Amino acid sequence: MKIDGRQLVAELTGCNKALLNDEKRLTVLLTAGIIESGLTQVHMSSHKFQPIGVTLIAIISESHVALHTFPESGHASLDVYHCNADSAPLYRLLKFLQSALGADNATHLEISRGAALNLQQ
Repeated sequence: MKIDGRQLVAELTGCNKALLNDEKRLTVLLTAGIIESGLTQVHMSSHKFQPIGVTLIAIISESHVALHTFPESGHASLDVYHCNADSAPLYRLLKFLQSALGADNATHLEISRGAALNLQQ
């Protein structure tokens, strides 16, 4: 089986609620995390929801990063995909964001991606 990429889906809980609603600070943090993890940011887009919540989507040379926040519950959802079999950068980004967001806990699932994978429908 040829693996064309890795996807990391993570849930971070017990996060700093005020930070999860601060679009500008989240943009700075996500950019810093992408750089520190060894990924290459191409473009970042974000949206602040009313009354609360932020979604950030980063296009990276390797694929994409998405962060969705739920300040009311101190929860953030992270999705990172890159076109490489090495998952180390994904875990570096998760660790960076867990610390930066003050998360008490992070659970995750790693998914192998590729055209040769036999996924059930």
